[in-house]
Amino acid sequence: MATMIPNDVEEFQTEGERVFFRFLQSVAKPDCRYVVWYLPDVNGKEPDFLLYGDDVGLVVFEVKDWALNQIREADPHQFLVAFGDRPEPKKNPLHQARDYRRHYQGWRRKISNTMPSWWTRGRTSRMRCIK
Repeated sequence: MATMIPNDVEEFQTEGERVFFRFLQSVAKPDCRYVVWYLPDVNGKEPDFLLYGDDVGLVVFEVKDWALNQIREADPHQFLVAFGDRPEPKKNPLHQARDYRRHYQGWRRKISNTMPSWWTRGRTSRMRCIK
């Protein structure tokens, strides 16, 4: 299983995040190649999950607990999702994840001189990553 940070989550914000956490834990193998963060705070931004692996780089995941029949409308910028009787506009999850990625990349460039070399080069082993 992947190295999960934190590895002892007792409460998740949503049921979908709990299911996705378990999914990543079981499929991101071998564990020495993947690190998964749940709700990491990256300079004030908090994506649901970040996965890092040498072969895939950094992947941002946004988990939505929406059923298909709840989505009333969708366009490239937003979704209209029904919660009870009231549809609510929600940012397109793809744009949300891309915004997190751009934010992370800008933040990484600003602090790259203070980070370990594995962080800035994008290559690591599990032990160097955990340290």
